[in-house]
Amino acid sequence: MKNFVRGVACAFVAAFLCLFPTYAAEDKEHSIADLDFLLGKWRFVDESTEIAGFEYREEGEMICESALDERYIACHCEGASNGKTRHYVNYYSYNNLAGEFQLTSLFGNYPEKSHFRIKLDEGENGFSMIGDPMRIPDGRRSTNWSVISLEGPDRIRWETRLNRTGEAPDHWPLKFVATYERVE
Repeated sequence: MKNFVRGVACAFVAAFLCLFPTYAAEDKEHSIADLDFLLGKWRFVDESTEIAGFEYREEGEMICESALDERYIACHCEGASNGKTRHYVNYYSYNNLAGEFQLTSLFGNYPEKSHFRIKLDEGENGFSMIGDPMRIPDGRRSTNWSVISLEGPDRIRWETRLNRTGEAPDHWPLKFVATYERVE
């Protein structure tokens, strides 16, 4: 009986979802193809700056590919720091309902997800992102603002600034700088 109820519930949900239209993956101005420069295999080094107040260096690899009917770019990342390996996935998309690019990041080593709104640079030299506040282990919240710059077809620079609970709203110190080199 339990399996029958599950089957009926699944059929009902599937029928209900069919009532909604399938939205186009792009609009007249933008689409996920605007971020195609991310596609490929990359090696990266991510380091803390002096102002971060601690030493951090992570080296790893990022593989970005089209995902979910080419509506997303999924970047699967693996990095190592201090002998520990972490895995995370970045899902980039263009939300044509909201009229904006977005990023959702999921981490294997931390239960919190990060969500960003992305603004492309006018000169097509990269983009900037502002994140929703994220809980950090000490109970405060941290908001990330990142600038991703294309330094050539095979090189990206990613600068991350942080603002934490209790800091002045205009306090955005540069805490991390990462460089990505395309290897494939």
